Amino acid sequence: MKKERHVAHPEAIQAKPDLTNFDFNGASLLRSKASSQSYHAEQLQADEVIVRSWGRQEMKKGDWVVYKPDSKGGYKRSGVKKEAFERTYIKLSSGEYQKQTYIRACRIDFDYTFVGVDSEKPEHAPAGSYIVLNCDRHQNPIIINGRRDIFFYREEDIVQNFERVK
Repeated sequence: MKKERHVAHPEAIQAKPDLTNFDFNGASLLRSKASSQSYHAEQLQADEVIVRSWGRQEMKKGDWVVYKPDSKGGYKRSGVKKEAFERTYIKLSSGEYQKQTYIRACRIDFDYTFVGVDSEKPEHAPAGSYIVLNCDRHQNPIIINGRRDIFFYREEDIVQNFERVK
């Protein structure tokens, strides 16, 4: 009698845990180091797609673009949904804003997927990255159109941009 071998479908091999509904209770609360920095920001007058190293941000008219320094001495454009911008940035002067925000972050030791507010399809996050819940200046989770504002950061992003809240 010949023994049958079970072969998994390629989709099953590539499937990763979906952490869209991750429970952030007990996750570290971190404050942005940028609270002492100001950034130039502009509100979009039309829909726009911003291409980032990690993927595409589909921004709508009324959302914001924040210009942050990059490692090459230039600036990177980061899209911020209108609702999130209003809850995390304060106006300092014409065109200059300061981010006053918190995140909850938890390191995940395996590859995973999630659906954030910037996409309809699952995004891939690598093992060792942090799943992050964006919170406003009052430490409340940001929810846009019924979806939590979640994303991922690499460890170096966490270390460089955030400090633990005691």
